[in-house]
Amino acid sequence: MVLDTESRPYTQTDVDVVQSIAHALAAAVERDEIEAARMRLTEDLQRALLPTRLPAVPGLATAARYSPAGGGHVGGDWYDILELPHGTVGLAVGDVEGHDSLAAAVMGQVRTVLRLYVGEGHTPAEVMARVNRFVAEQTDRLVTCMYSELNPSQHSLISVSAGHRPPLVLDAVGRRHRLRVVPGLPLGFDPDTRYGETTTILPASATILMVTDGLVDDMPGAIHPSWPRFVALARSLTDVTVDALADRLIDRPDAARGQRDDAALLVVRLGAGTARPGVSLSDDEEPARRVLKPDPESAPAARRFVRDILTQWRLPELVDSATLAVSELVTNTITHTTSAVELTLRRTGPTRVWIGVFDDSDRAIHRQDPASDQISGRGLAIVEAIADCWGITPATRRTGKTVWLELTDAYPGRRPERGLEEDDRPLRPTPKPGVRARGATCG
Repeated sequence: MVLDTESRPYTQTDVDVVQSIAHALAAAVERDEIEAARMRLTEDLQRALLPTRLPAVPGLATAARYSPAGGGHVGGDWYDILELPHGTVGLAVGDVEGHDSLAAAVMGQVRTVLRLYVGEGHTPAEVMARVNRFVAEQTDRLVTCMYSELNPSQHSLISVSAGHRPPLVLDAVGRRHRLRVVPGLPLGFDPDTRYGETTTILPASATILMVTDGLVDDMPGAIHPSWPRFVALARSLTDVTVDALADRLIDRPDAARGQRDDAALLVVRLGAGTARPGVSLSDDEEPARRVLKPDPESAPAARRFVRDILTQWRLPELVDSATLAVSELVTNTITHTTSAVELTLRRTGPTRVWIGVFDDSDRAIHRQDPASDQISGRGLAIVEAIADCWGITPATRRTGKTVWLELTDAYPGRRPERGLEEDDRPLRPTPKPGVRARGATCG
């Protein structure tokens, strides 16, 4: 505002007008400063609730990025990496409904509760079920979450989803690897929701990308508005470091519109030197292992693990027998001991698999012959009936024992022809030298 003092002197009216304008401008500036301070406080709170640094895990290269929404909005997106016992690693990303300080606060609560339940040793499916009950009881906000447990030495990934996009998995040359995940409801929708977990064998030097919808979504406002284009971009960058890959993926393309939602990205790459259970047919094939706590939830988790591994080893005809045997052995262990359950699968031939269940108890077990009206005591009898051979091997360097069995697919790649009489079907393979056939223990 300019006043000409040469043509006329200031009047009281001029002074009043200038003062009114100055007061309005001062109030506007003060509001902007208060809002900016509030946004800085909220963003600082949100970033404080995220990991300050990622743990250094042998055999893994990791990177994570977070990008706040444009226009001064905040949200509830987060990521996390958790070091777990037995060499496994927990990977999590999630998104709380809303774009305000409450979303950030709920995000911090959910991340903390998830860490708590993971630390108690629950299976991924049970972890998600417990977090879901917490969210349903404590807030009216919905939360999506993807949680996976990675075993770097085994190259196995156990995943569970609560309304969240599955990870993108790429091999060393950029080929996309299929990751099957059971869809689940968002956290907080129904407190009684049960979640399903799946196990995937990863390719060598695999890169795992876990994202929130602020990074990739078909709706306007995401950094990458097209999932196929995002996948194509990621595939073209598998030869760069994980940090360079994360920086490139979190950058908004030139043609993209303004970012309306916060975004989180977690990148994990398996080291080239880590072992991998493949599908070769050598006798020394790398086994698949999983350690479970002595809890009733471990039996269904063991069945799912066996099903997924045998399916990926292309041994689907063994799934029913293997899951039944493992269910009996794991249930027996958690019923009669307080030991952790170590489940091992080893492919020992084109159509043969060895399965072992170890516990560190010195309690001896014996095959029983229960009466017809007894409801227990049939576990080893069932194992003996369905296995080609089985046995109990005491541990040599520690307390405990392994109950094991072998199964062979008598009809690899096909089912028995219709019309064959029962006696004409090859019900069991020829035993290996020194190993008795089905129905007898093996030395």
